[in-house]
Amino acid sequence: MRVTATVQPIAVGTSLYSTHLCHCHRSLICNDRPDELSCSITAASVQVTSLTSGALQDCQVARFDLLDCMSSQSPTDADGTVSFSNGTLALYLVPTDESCKDSTTSQYVRWFPSLVIGPPTTKAFITAISTLSLAASRDPEVLDMLNLTAQEAIGSRTILRYVFSKYGYDEASMGMDLLTFDGASIARPAFTAFYGSNIQLAGVFSILMASLAPLLDESPGMMAKTPHEVLMEELSAVIFDKLKHNELVKPHTTYINTDDTTVIAGIMLSTYNRVAAISGQPSIDAAKLTGYFQGIAQVVDKLDNRLRGMIATAKLFDEDKDDFDFTMPMATIMAMHDYVAQGAAAYAARQLAVDFTVDPSVDLTALVKQFKEEFSGHALTSKFSSTGLTQLKVFKGLLSSGLVNASLPTPDDNTIVKVPSKPGLLGLLGLLGLLGLIGII
Repeated sequence: MRVTATVQPIAVGTSLYSTHLCHCHRSLICNDRPDELSCSITAASVQVTSLTSGALQDCQVARFDLLDCMSSQSPTDADGTVSFSNGTLALYLVPTDESCKDSTTSQYVRWFPSLVIGPPTTKAFITAISTLSLAASRDPEVLDMLNLTAQEAIGSRTILRYVFSKYGYDEASMGMDLLTFDGASIARPAFTAFYGSNIQLAGVFSILMASLAPLLDESPGMMAKTPHEVLMEELSAVIFDKLKHNELVKPHTTYINTDDTTVIAGIMLSTYNRVAAISGQPSIDAAKLTGYFQGIAQVVDKLDNRLRGMIATAKLFDEDKDDFDFTMPMATIMAMHDYVAQGAAAYAARQLAVDFTVDPSVDLTALVKQFKEEFSGHALTSKFSSTGLTQLKVFKGLLSSGLVNASLPTPDDNTIVKVPSKPGLLGLLGLLGLLGLIGII
């Protein structure tokens, strides 16, 4: 059933995103834009899907037209897709709430997927990595390097390709369109790696948003913007800055991974300082804050260590062809990571932050220690093994999103994920502590 979007003008200053992007004057954005995103054309309709391990469902997606400054919103359908008519250059934003959940894991998504899309595009996938393109489009260093004006950068495919390249992905080698996902299939190891990279960043977004939000109160300094809007923008900007300087991701990841604890803790501190400066937030004891950020970062790193290895493995075994027996088990384990990161880990991180803010005299060291113990060693492996996810469930989620071909064999519904005995693969999974979750074929 087609749902008519509710349309209303955007009041300047009422939205974080309209303040930065919507000038309410067509010529300010349309001047000197490349032909591929001409402001003179309009798509009949635009279909947008937001994806983590599965499509996001039961969400209200907001659309901000950047040419006439009108806003509208519409709910996602059963497949997690939302349709808007009259597709001009616009920002699409998923302001997630507790009803907005991943279709595969059923976990609440705590961050705000967003992307600027313009004609002639008529469909697009919003992922965690593509969400960083908004921060990239505002970065003077990036604009200078790519020879783009601020107007040309808004919704630019060049910007999007640049962001993906920092993760080591490009359309030519993957055989797919990184915006529309035309040509994408989970049967291809390169796409499975890409799927894992987005799950990794989505988990970082969720845990860090959950960890920081309770520390930052709403105040006059934020005007009419919500604290979550401000936090999401500043977090994205800080993460993109690390990505730009290759401090967050090595594009050609190998089995050997550097410790990301320092980087993640630094992202949290920088984001906190930036939002606190905007909001006029009273300062928190620096020593306590440092210990808190370090504890959160260590948990993120422990979670990501497993996923980084799987992403590297998928890249390593890519031979420019499908290998469904290999990729479907890997995708399932990646979805398990998403379940734990955006579910139990984000929830526990938020509870830790709430306990910290409600009672500043609480023994924070003890709370952080307990938090780290809950997400390490056997306790962490136990969380992976109790997700209830199976290859069949993950397969169905990807099928409804159009990321698997219906002609592929339907995997079984067993919680023991079977993987092929490839050279080096079993050893890696053993190092990652995943052998208890898998069988061998």
